[in-house]
Amino acid sequence: MTAIELITDAVREFGGVSHGEALTADEANDSLRRLNVMLDTWSAEKLTIYEVARSVYTLTSGTQTYTLGPTGDFVQTRPVWIERMGIIQGTQAIELPLKMLTTERWAGEVPVKDVQSALATKVYVDGAYPDRNVSFWPYPNVSDLQVAIYWPSAPTTFALLATDLAWPPSYHEALLTNLAVRLVPQFGAPLNPVLAKMAVDTYATLKRSQTNTHLEELAVDRMLVGPIGSKGIWDWRTGDPL
Repeated sequence: MTAIELITDAVREFGGVSHGEALTADEANDSLRRLNVMLDTWSAEKLTIYEVARSVYTLTSGTQTYTLGPTGDFVQTRPVWIERMGIIQGTQAIELPLKMLTTERWAGEVPVKDVQSALATKVYVDGAYPDRNVSFWPYPNVSDLQVAIYWPSAPTTFALLATDLAWPPSYHEALLTNLAVRLVPQFGAPLNPVLAKMAVDTYATLKRSQTNTHLEELAVDRMLVGPIGSKGIWDWRTGDPL
């Protein structure tokens, strides 16, 4: 479906144009910008992402920090977040997981940053824009390593009104109804509560369809259950299980 087809259908949802009537050039271009703003917002929501991409890059011996983004050392779309990372070692391409650190843990767990080794075990990715900084610890001093980055491939925006994009199941109606709701003020039309509910429901269906892509392991805090053989009671005064 092209952008102009999607936009026209969305405007018809609230009666902005009738069947057989075309949008003006200004209406179409304004609506395209609104559509792409909506897709940009969806790219920051985990359950609107239908693909987790895997990118592999070669590491340079003695280098701790790399830039990741459209103008970075690792050239790609700047990921909104990173799901996980791994170090690929040797000719057998064995991938070992890297522990991803928050800013707090990078500051607290790694008091000495300038440490080298044959293999990195931790990584810190900051929020810099347009390129993120990716820092390894300890940083490798060998030349046969690669890094694998698992990152959400955000929904593609429409470059032109004629751009034709395909979407997975459940996306089409969610795009249609949610765009319609966003275009109502632009056309000075009243918002039909049935259309508003459809937008909410189709967006929820879209998110439910992505749960298998983003299943995560759940853990229980040791303070709630204690170690094996304990009563499951934690003494907050001593920090020890009972």
